[in-house]
Amino acid sequence: MKLSSKSIYALKIILYLAKNEGINSAKQIVIDCNLPKSLGLRIITELVHEGILSSTPGKSGGESLNCDIEKLTLYEVIKSMKTIVVRDKDISKFQKSHLDLKILEMKNEITNKLKSITINQLI
Repeated sequence: MKLSSKSIYALKIILYLAKNEGINSAKQIVIDCNLPKSLGLRIITELVHEGILSSTPGKSGGESLNCDIEKLTLYEVIKSMKTIVVRDKDISKFQKSHLDLKILEMKNEITNKLKSITINQLI
């Protein structure tokens, strides 16, 4: 399983916005979440592109949540960052070995667990 720093930072950003409702400047989000500036700003852009955040332009603009935190899951956030938990190509498509079957079982368990945890549960 790979849970990248990028996914963790995305979760921090989303949790920050869930706790600080309304529009927040990207720069302030990055500072308050203690993230590397360029990476934090890039992640915010990706979250906007994925539809998880919305962006309001202008001097008093910024970012806000664009989704229901009671429905948004950890799985969706991780997936939005293009972080794959277990790559399907690593599991043989034919004659699955005992190891392949166990890895597939673990992948399914991890995926189901991540899908069962919403952002609202983490606040």
